[in-house]
Amino acid sequence: EKQNNNLLANMSDEKIRTMIIFGSGGHTTEMLRLTEKLDRRKYAPIFYVVAESDTTSKPKAEATPGFEAEHWLIIPRAREVGQSWFSTIFTTLKALLVALMLLFQKKPQLIIANGPGTCLPLCIGARIFLQCRIIFCESWCRVDHLSLTGKLIYPFAHRFLVHWPKLSKTYPKAEYIGRLC
Repeated sequence: EKQNNNLLANMSDEKIRTMIIFGSGGHTTEMLRLTEKLDRRKYAPIFYVVAESDTTSKPKAEATPGFEAEHWLIIPRAREVGQSWFSTIFTTLKALLVALMLLFQKKPQLIIANGPGTCLPLCIGARIFLQCRIIFCESWCRVDHLSLTGKLIYPFAHRFLVHWPKLSKTYPKAEYIGRLC
């Protein structure tokens, strides 16, 4: 774990290959706010990931003043809203295979995610197969309990950020550092 803690510290003069995962709706708005001040000279290239059925995140991001994206990646959703649990087994396997392919092609050193299920295969795959730091920011609307994605990512994230102090008391690894977006 000590090696992982120093992974980004040892790259102080190097660019950090970064993957930012968007989710539809409020997740995209939160992610845009979370990452708007990211130093694009330090965090580069940045690969933006959207789910193939997400028709709103990319246009919303591109319409945001000051937003620049050179690299868009598309991943299948592990589970669509209302999808049966049985068929989810197959769509999750497909999403995991595509996620692993993207991870090995792009080799991110940092993943920033904030809650959409789309981030699960990428974050878990990156943690298991790559030396990649994962920063997960739980959604602002999660006041009392973690989202399902948050609960599943919690053991894998290097930093787990929350918007509400109550969550940091319930989950020891969670960090409350004030309002994030």
